[in-house]
Amino acid sequence: MGNNNRIRYDKSTSIGMLTGSIFGLLKKELQRQFDIRNIPIKVELFPIINRLFIQDAVPQQTIAEWFGYDRPKTSRVLDELEDSGLVQRRNDPGSRRTKLICLSNFTKESRPIIINALEEAFEIAYKGFTKDEIDDLIKKLQMIKRNLER
Repeated sequence: MGNNNRIRYDKSTSIGMLTGSIFGLLKKELQRQFDIRNIPIKVELFPIINRLFIQDAVPQQTIAEWFGYDRPKTSRVLDELEDSGLVQRRNDPGSRRTKLICLSNFTKESRPIIINALEEAFEIAYKGFTKDEIDDLIKKLQMIKRNLER
C-alpha cells in the first residue's frame, strides 16, 4: 500500500538545496551591503559581532562556547576581528588572566549602518512578499527546524 503524500526528491524543490542556495546568496548580498558601506566585516564573522551587540565585554571562552569553536579557531577569528578594528581585547578587572572581548568604538558607532546593511539585504531577499507572507514563511521554516531537532 503506497502513500500518495510521500515526498519525492527533486533537486529543484529540495528544502536542503533551496535553503543552502538561499543561505549562500544571502551571505553574498550581505557582504555586498557591508562593502558598499565600507564596513570591514567579513560576513562569516558577522555572527560574533551581532552577538556582541547583545552582550558585549565577554571572555574569549564565552565566544568559543557560543559558536562551538576550539581555542585555536577562537583566537584566529578574534585576531582577525581585532586586526580589522572591530573588537578589542581588554583586561578583565575581576581576573588578571582573562581578557574580555569588547566591541570597538568604531563598531559601536557603526551599529546603525550595520543594521541598515542587514535590513537592505533582507529587503532584497523578500522583494515581492507581503508582510503576512514573510511571517508565514518564517513560521513554516521554524516548524521544519523544530521537526528536525530531536
